[in-house]
Amino acid sequence: RGTTHLAIGFNDLNSLINCVWMDTSEAEYIGQPFRFVGIEMNPFNIAKSLVVTEMLSKPDVPLTNVLQVWYSTVWSTATLRHFKISIQAVLDKNEKGLSPHRCDSWRENGMYVARNVSDLKVRSYLYHWLSVESMSYKEARRQWLDIVVNENIKMFHQISSCKRRKDRIALAHYCLTGEVFGAQFKPDSTNAVASPTFFQCPDGSPPLDEESIFNTFSIEDIMDSFNKDRSMNIVQTFESRVTHLLGSLRSKLVQGHVTVELYAGIVKPLSERDGHDIVKFIAAKVKPYSIGWSNVIDYMPLDKLHELGRAMSSHGDVAHYAYSMNWPTETYGANIFDYQMRNNFEAANNILDLALGENFGGNNVAENNVFQLCAVAAGADSLFYCPDWDTPMNSTSYVACQMTKDSWVEYFFQKAGAPKVGSPFKTSSTFIYQSTNTGLNKLSHTLALPCPLHR
Repeated sequence: RGTTHLAIGFNDLNSLINCVWMDTSEAEYIGQPFRFVGIEMNPFNIAKSLVVTEMLSKPDVPLTNVLQVWYSTVWSTATLRHFKISIQAVLDKNEKGLSPHRCDSWRENGMYVARNVSDLKVRSYLYHWLSVESMSYKEARRQWLDIVVNENIKMFHQISSCKRRKDRIALAHYCLTGEVFGAQFKPDSTNAVASPTFFQCPDGSPPLDEESIFNTFSIEDIMDSFNKDRSMNIVQTFESRVTHLLGSLRSKLVQGHVTVELYAGIVKPLSERDGHDIVKFIAAKVKPYSIGWSNVIDYMPLDKLHELGRAMSSHGDVAHYAYSMNWPTETYGANIFDYQMRNNFEAANNILDLALGENFGGNNVAENNVFQLCAVAAGADSLFYCPDWDTPMNSTSYVACQMTKDSWVEYFFQKAGAPKVGSPFKTSSTFIYQSTNTGLNKLSHTLALPCPLHR
């Protein structure tokens, strides 16, 4: 509370609704609101998040309407009405802010006012959604199913991992329709429309790709909500959790305990010609207490990433966190074929044993694999079969990654360059570091527990 968090490549506000709220002991932050600053290159993500934030800040907008805008392919007509009212409110507030027609605000304006819409592409999404004709919910179902069949057919594999019949039925309905209403609601031609954010975006917008509500939460999150009410099916469990989190965030927004600022921009290496401007804005105006990098670390040379991290931390110590999805591709031993290519069949067989449960002892091999052990640790063995329906490559890679993740983390810190772990960094001509900077220190790292609902 009272600190500033910078989310780079934030995609949506998922990190904000899932964060753990803690009081700070530092006097300078006590009594101040938590400041969430998001920087994102995709104008769609910014436009949608601006509207969601506006809807959350209005207590008269039902939380189920916010949930539908965020996650569902079909909305109630009431949701569409609140959505368009909120778009207009975002545009009206922007007109009272700073130079709404400028795209490059951190260079020309210094600092945005919260939630303005200076980027022209962001504005184009908002005006498009405000003016577009409604599409029928039946057409939304048809288009969604086409996308799933052609681009994401493996989504249906998740159904077979569910132990309970009610979960298989609920998950099958979600896979077929993409609908999440948050309440008892039967769509028809009079009370439901297609989501314009799913199906009615400006020409040139990126296509839908492997969308699933369950990619937004960890297995531990799902089980936490499930254990509070085991009578719900898996989709209702998701809806219940999200509605609760949205209500908590709404309370903080309305009371002024949280502020949200969203900016269009791309964080680039300092070695690039236009790489300094946004970093200067962050270091001088945002001064983050923590920075979430999403999986940006997968798309930038690590030495360049560390250089950016040091520049953004020039005002004082910052807690950085990120996740990598591509690290196994550059880590020997993270794939079972690494061992087979060198004729190390003993190691390959050991990985297979761990993945499949062989040689664990006991009579039931299927219940003695590493995935069963992970499921028991998360309490998920009551919901899902283990191992779940998946390719052997994914199953064995998860086991191999458990064995190699520490090596990649050490490699990640080695790429920081000359400064050793724990030693202070030198000053530079562009970014002057404070005496309070303690240097690069490793906090913690982990490998996420496997979830059969994740892509």
